[in-house]
Amino acid sequence: MKTKLSLIGLCVSLNCLANEVDLTVTNGGTVNYSDSSCTENCKIDTSDSDVVLTPSNSDTLLFSSWSGQSCDFGKGGTFTSEAERISNPSGGAKTLQVLDINNDGNADLFGISLFSGTVTQSINKGNGEFETKTVIQDLTYPAALDSYDWNGDGYEDLLVSDFGNVSINVYLNDGNGALTLSEEIKVSSIRPYAFSVFESEGVDGPQLIISSFSADTTGNLSQLVTSIREAKTAIYAKDGSSFKETRVLSEQAGITLDSYVTDEGKLNIVSAEIAAKQVVIYAEADNFEPKKIEESRAPYGATFADIDKDGIQDVVTAHYGPYSLRVGFAESENTISNMQEIITGSDGLTAVAVADFDLDGLNDVATGEFNSNRFDYYSMETYLGCGFKQGASAEVTANFEQGTTQQSSSSSSTQSSGQSQTTKTETAKSESSGGGSLPLWLAALVPLSYLRRKFQ
Repeated sequence: MKTKLSLIGLCVSLNCLANEVDLTVTNGGTVNYSDSSCTENCKIDTSDSDVVLTPSNSDTLLFSSWSGQSCDFGKGGTFTSEAERISNPSGGAKTLQVLDINNDGNADLFGISLFSGTVTQSINKGNGEFETKTVIQDLTYPAALDSYDWNGDGYEDLLVSDFGNVSINVYLNDGNGALTLSEEIKVSSIRPYAFSVFESEGVDGPQLIISSFSADTTGNLSQLVTSIREAKTAIYAKDGSSFKETRVLSEQAGITLDSYVTDEGKLNIVSAEIAAKQVVIYAEADNFEPKKIEESRAPYGATFADIDKDGIQDVVTAHYGPYSLRVGFAESENTISNMQEIITGSDGLTAVAVADFDLDGLNDVATGEFNSNRFDYYSMETYLGCGFKQGASAEVTANFEQGTTQQSSSSSSTQSSGQSQTTKTETAKSESSGGGSLPLWLAALVPLSYLRRKFQ
């Protein structure tokens, strides 16, 4: 009996009551939930439904972070502006793909180095740092990456489109860190650039969404874009030993594609359509009618990811011009709120990938700066809204600090303005030399015969 009473006392002191969140709010801030609000300490019942705690800024107080027990999920989030290095690929940092190659549960990354014709592998060491090596060589013009368990052995395999070779190459993963070329997929009458793999009920085997076109790859990005011809984005299904077109989605060229299938079995696709200067979602539920979610001078990367783990797919985009990495948190499926800028960068941004790279429980965003030859990631600092699932028991604190929304906006605006002024010359220089071109310093180091073989 004495032991039982001691345990009860311990449970009460640790707030072990089921179906209740013990919320503390610092500095007189305000947190809203359901139809109520809390300004100091509140016990919130979770027995009937999920609960989302939403901080409210005032003229003198700004929400800074959550502490205590982790949120089950979030609603929105903030990111650090300080880059964490992944790797420095030579010859153009183009594309990223998450793939746990060594089966240790950590998010590893594969990246395309365009002008060296290689794919690099960056192993996550478990502390937010990466160890990088080249694993695929002698590609002619590698354009895009995706992962899929191609042979059904339980391990995600790597697929790479080789625009110069008019193929999508399949590299099988043995689960121990090794990749082996299995096959080269060639689809009649098209030249694959961006692609995404998916599977759906009622169709045997994987299907491909491919954006194909012809273009001049010997010049800069502008030349590639303006030379695009015969553009088409379509769905292809397995037909014997090859793939057959089943539906045309658009006549636009996607530089990057991503897709997922909803719980209801409906396909959603996001495409960075650089020539049309837009990022578009094609949803099967809407008969694949294009839905533009943002515009820019040169959108380059786009991916779906449930960044705040609320069960809804968000969108992350990278823009070559203006240099910008952005996130759009979804309010509901395919309903994206305003795209928020994470960083502006100092060079043309290309790649996008999302995972918990530093293993702190929050998803981070990775990107590539093309001519700077660098892949970096930006850590999520905190969720904005803090969500707890039905039946949750937790203690959490909403931390507020002195400040004003006006000062915060002014500071952010000043920083963006300063970056724009300092990179104006770099913008003109970089956009004329990257994303599909060979920088002059690299050209001086590469034999002419190699250039002819690679880019003609």
